[in-house]
Amino acid sequence: MINKDTVIAILIVIFAISGGYFFIKNRGVVPSNTRETYEQAVEETIEFVSILDKIHPDKIKVISSETVEWPNGCLGLPVTDEICAEALVPGWKITLDADGEIMIFRTDKYGSSIRRDIVAEKALKSVE
Repeated sequence: MINKDTVIAILIVIFAISGGYFFIKNRGVVPSNTRETYEQAVEETIEFVSILDKIHPDKIKVISSETVEWPNGCLGLPVTDEICAEALVPGWKITLDADGEIMIFRTDKYGSSIRRDIVAEKALKSVE
């Protein structure tokens, strides 16, 4: 019998191979103010990149961030055949320098849902 962790790991690998990836995590306690939610979202995103891309957190720096209201529960980045909650989702657009590679992520308000925005990264590279 395949357990839940194995299925999640397989899905993450599939999405990473397809050019993007996402992460959903239940953090339990939620921060009460914007500064705390921002710090938690950044911390979760850095941890996510560190684990998935095997980059030490000390080599990951925030280049920019902004508050955003995403159009759905998939943070505006649904994958093929994915059903997304149709509701506005407050969150963050976080741009990181991960050991020399620019990465752009979309998160919910708390960083419990994270998706890499490959299209925005490619657009940024074409401007440079």
